[in-house]
Amino acid sequence: MPDPSSEQPPAVQSHANRRRQAVCCLATILVVGTVFMWVRGHVASNRTSDKQGTEEDVRRQSLAAEYDRFLDAEIVPSRFRNASKTVGYVGSRECVKCHRDEHASYLKTTHSRSLAEVDVSREPPDAEYYHELSGRHYRIYRDGETLRLREFIQDEQGQEVVLVDHAARFAMGSGNYARAYLVQVDDFLIQAPVRWLPRLSTWGMAAGYENDPRQQGFGREIGWGCLDCHAGRVEMIDGAFMRLNVPELAIGCERCHGPGGLHVQERQAELPIRGGFDDSIVNLRHLSRERQEDVCSQCHLSGIADADVRGRSKADFRPGLRMSDFHISYRIERPESPMAVSGQIEHMRLSRCYLESKTMTCATCHNPHALPDESEKVDYYRNKCLSCHQVESCGLSVEARREQQTQDNCIVCHMPRGPTDIPHFSFTHHRVGIHAANPQNDRLTESDQLVPVQDVSHLPEHERLRLLGLANNFFAAQLAGGLNDESRDDPSYRALSRVFSNRAVQLLEDIRSRGLRDADVEIFFSCWNWRRNPHLCIADAESALASKQVPPGARRTALYNLASSHFDQGRYQQASPYLEELVKIERSEISLMLLAICHERQGNLAEAVRLVNAAILDAPDRADLHAYLARIYQKMGKANDAESHLHLASLLRLRVPQPE
Repeated sequence: MPDPSSEQPPAVQSHANRRRQAVCCLATILVVGTVFMWVRGHVASNRTSDKQGTEEDVRRQSLAAEYDRFLDAEIVPSRFRNASKTVGYVGSRECVKCHRDEHASYLKTTHSRSLAEVDVSREPPDAEYYHELSGRHYRIYRDGETLRLREFIQDEQGQEVVLVDHAARFAMGSGNYARAYLVQVDDFLIQAPVRWLPRLSTWGMAAGYENDPRQQGFGREIGWGCLDCHAGRVEMIDGAFMRLNVPELAIGCERCHGPGGLHVQERQAELPIRGGFDDSIVNLRHLSRERQEDVCSQCHLSGIADADVRGRSKADFRPGLRMSDFHISYRIERPESPMAVSGQIEHMRLSRCYLESKTMTCATCHNPHALPDESEKVDYYRNKCLSCHQVESCGLSVEARREQQTQDNCIVCHMPRGPTDIPHFSFTHHRVGIHAANPQNDRLTESDQLVPVQDVSHLPEHERLRLLGLANNFFAAQLAGGLNDESRDDPSYRALSRVFSNRAVQLLEDIRSRGLRDADVEIFFSCWNWRRNPHLCIADAESALASKQVPPGARRTALYNLASSHFDQGRYQQASPYLEELVKIERSEISLMLLAICHERQGNLAEAVRLVNAAILDAPDRADLHAYLARIYQKMGKANDAESHLHLASLLRLRVPQPE
C-alpha cells in the first residue's frame, strides 16, 4: 500500500512530510524554563468585537466574489439518472435479491475480497517477527475470536516491554499477493506494520516499513484516499479526511453501476422502461469507451501525481460521469514508465493494440463479474489475444515459443510481469507490446515534465495551470521523501524536488496574480511561507479557511499552520483553539504534543498528561514523548510515574532508532 501522505491533497503534501520532523525540536522547546510573553494574535476564534466580526464578514464576501469570478469547469451530465448526487446508495445486499447469478460469480473475483472483517478461522497462523532495522518485535496471536497484533521491544534483561497491543479489525487485500491489517482507535483506522505474504507463506513488514529504521509502527493513519480503492464505500465523519465510516466493506455492485436507490425504487414499483434501456442504473455496455474507463479509473488509474479540480474531489465522482471533471492524474512524459500498481489504464492506453482500436477497453479482456479458473487462465487470455491477432503474426515459431514456456502464453512476452513500487509485488504490465529485455533508464532528470494522463482540454486555462501547479508540488514532496526505499536518502532526488517545487511556485504565483483564490492554492503558499515568514503563513492559512469551499485536507493543514506558527512564537493561548479542532479530525502525536505543551504552559497539568498519553498511544516508540511526560509527573510530585517513563525513554533511545 502506498504511504498515506501521498493520499493528501496536493497543496498539503509538501508540508505533511515536515510535520513529523517538527517534533524533533521539541526536546529543546521542553527544557526552556522561561514562559514566553503573551503576544496578541490575529486569531479568528479570539475576535470578540462587533467591528472585527464585521470586517471578517466583509473579507469573506470579498474572497467569495474572487472565487466566483473564475468560473468552474462544466460537469458533463450522464445519460444515466442515478449519476445524480441526489440518488442514494442501497448496498450490494439489496442488489442480490434480483441478481443472484451475477453476485455468485462476482464472489470469485478479487474485488469481492478487497476488505473484510477479520475472521480468525481464515487468518494465517500465529507468529512472531523481528524487524531488525527498527529494533521492534511483532507478535501475531489469537485471543479467543480476536486476532491481536503486539509491538514490543526487549529490555536489558531480555524481558518484553509492550509498546502497543491492538485487535485487528479489518483485513485488506484479496490475499493473492498480500494481506494487510487495520486496527481501529475511536473513529480512526491505523495500518498495522506487519502483513501476511501468501506467496512466501510468511509474515513481513508492510509496504513502506520494510527498509525504514524509523518506520511508523502503529502510527500510519489510513485516510479516505487510501481506503477508497479497497472498500465498497467509505464516508468521512463530519468532513474529516481521517475519521471514517465504512458502510460497505468489499468493492460491490454500486462501485461500478452507481447508487441503486432510484433503480430499486422504480423496479419495485414496476414502472415501464422507456428508451430502449434502463437509465435508472449505469450499465457499462451503454457507456462510451472513455466513460467505461472512467469507472475503472477510480482505482486503476493513479499517476505519480494527482490533483482535484477546484471545488470538487474524487469522492464526488459517480459512474457514468467524466472523471476529468473531478480529478486529474499526471505522469512523466515518457512512453515507457515505471510499473505502478494502480497504473494499468495508463499503460493500456500506451499500447498499439489500444491506439489502433476504437473499442478495446478494460472489459475487452476482463469480466468484472467473474474470473476464469486458475487452470483455464492461460487459454482464456490467449483466446482474447487471438480474437484480434493471428497465431502466425507472432515473430517466433510455435516451437520456439513452447521452448520458452510450454503453455504458449502470449502474456508472458507481451504483458510481462515486473516489479512494482511495493516490495515483494510483481504485476502484469498492461502496455501490450514488445518489451525490451533491458528497459531504458527510468532515472529522472531536470528536463522531465509532468503531463496529464487524461484529456484536460475542456478545462479553463486557469484550472489547467492550477492543477499542474498542485501536481508539481505533490510530486516534489514525493521526491523529497524518496519515491521508494532505494531513493529515500538520495541527494539527487532532493535536488529534483526543488526543481519541481519551483515549477509549482511559478505556476501558482501566476494564477494567483490573476486574482484566483481557492483553498488549495492558499494552503500551498501558507506551507511555502511556513518558517520563512510566519505572518504570511498565518495570513494565507486564514485566507484558505475563509474560502468558499475548503477541502478536508486543506482545512487540516490550515489549522496546523495557524497553530504551529502561533506556538513557535510563544502564543500558546492563540494556538490552543486550532489544536483543539485539529485533534478532533486527525490522530497525530505532533498535534497532541503541541496541545499538551499549551496546557502545561497555562498550568493545566492534568489535561497535559491526558494529551501526552494519547500521543504515546499514537507513537509509543518515541523517547521524547516519554521524557516529556516524566517532566510533567515531576512537576505534579509523582516521582514513581516520572521514573518509570524516564527509564522507558532511556530504553527506547537504546533499542529503537529515534527521529533525527
